[in-house]
Amino acid sequence: MVNSLMSSDEVPDEILLVVDDTDAAKMILDLSIPARVIYAPDAKPMTDKRNEGAKYATGDIVAFLDDDEIPDKEWVKNIKKIYREYKPIVVGGKVITENAPQWLPNEFLWLVGGTTFPGHVHEVRNTWGGNTCILREILDTVQFDEHFGNNRIQGEDVMICSEIERKTGKRALYTPDIIVYHYPDENKMKFWYLLKRAYWQGVTKKVLVKQGCSLGEEKDHLTTIVSNTQNYLKSPRKLFVLCLFTCAVGVGYLRGGKRKTGSKASG
Repeated sequence: MVNSLMSSDEVPDEILLVVDDTDAAKMILDLSIPARVIYAPDAKPMTDKRNEGAKYATGDIVAFLDDDEIPDKEWVKNIKKIYREYKPIVVGGKVITENAPQWLPNEFLWLVGGTTFPGHVHEVRNTWGGNTCILREILDTVQFDEHFGNNRIQGEDVMICSEIERKTGKRALYTPDIIVYHYPDENKMKFWYLLKRAYWQGVTKKVLVKQGCSLGEEKDHLTTIVSNTQNYLKSPRKLFVLCLFTCAVGVGYLRGGKRKTGSKASG
């Protein structure tokens, strides 16, 4: 990731790596990687790491990447361009999951971190956390919610974008020109893992509703799934996965109504 940033068309002003493991921090330092290493042993959830990085960032725009992503060579240049042209607060880009299973329908690429937005610049409720940029000044008053973003309860990107919209009245912006390539661990591409993830995504949706977040985009996506079902009549395996994963999300949503909100979810 760092090498890709350093060899891109425009190099970022600074690169911050937040690590919670002593050995990982030592290895990065030994390799003399051109980045500032922030050792945060208590920052276990992903949301804590993002908050920790934002705390030390000095630039006007804070751009977040995950450790299993590689940014496109024009990533930095296009981030600057979208901020010049549209003056947004939050911007998110396209995430391409390179090793997504062939049996996974396109409607569920979001389970493996891939974006499914239309291919043009437009406002969205939330961006994808692993390819999100936020104005530094707003991060002085808004943080990623530590109760989200662990192995089960996700939705940290929905929470922070919704909070920023409430505070500023401005929605997040999506552009397909800010691209990262996502390479999840192979274990996270297996059928049973993704089925469980679909269930917990359903639980997450219910928790988000309890926090006052809208599910308008999810309702639109469900409509798309129903209308696209006929496209898989010649691909029974994908049709089976489409129906099963949709049901798993629904069951999770119904079960999520029994969870208490405001307490940290276990991962």
